[in-house]
Amino acid sequence: VVESAPSIAKAMLIGGTTTAGFLALFLAVGIVISLGANALVSAIPWAGLIIGALLLFLGIWLLSGRHLRIPSLVSVKFERSRNLKSFFLFGVAYGLASLTCTLPLFLAVIGSVLTSGGVFQAVGQFLSYSLGMGVVLIALTLSLAFFKGAMVKHLRRLVPYVGRVSAVLMLGAGSYIIYYWLFTAGLIQRFQTY
Repeated sequence: VVESAPSIAKAMLIGGTTTAGFLALFLAVGIVISLGANALVSAIPWAGLIIGALLLFLGIWLLSGRHLRIPSLVSVKFERSRNLKSFFLFGVAYGLASLTCTLPLFLAVIGSVLTSGGVFQAVGQFLSYSLGMGVVLIALTLSLAFFKGAMVKHLRRLVPYVGRVSAVLMLGAGSYIIYYWLFTAGLIQRFQTY
């Protein structure tokens, strides 16, 4: 069931606002790192480790039969001023979680920016990286606007299993993030030197 033009416009607004939050975070972090804030770079692995531990804890908590009570942004009547702020903040949070997983790629982008030498090239690199990631958010929002009726009908059958599946996925994501930052990124070696 294809939705109306206002629904598509609303989906573009939501996707664009979420992408703007994502973009704002990546631009801020990129600019700070480019200006030589090495303390931020050294803090990101620790933040990634903490996020991984929180995901692992949340996965265990959900598998024990508990539930999160988060209001659904899809079911809330869309009020432009309140929800746009929520979607922007979701984009910032999504960007922060993404940064803990994609730091090596992001640092490669920053490295290429620093060697390019030009301010416009640097801003272009950050924008293209962030917008490339944001395209996924907009595509998902639009697909929900286009196929919401058909998706809801088929997804209702999966609702009883979503809690357990998401808990297992959180356990996997948390375990991987902890493993990555401890062993691949070398935090375990820093622990051993203390």
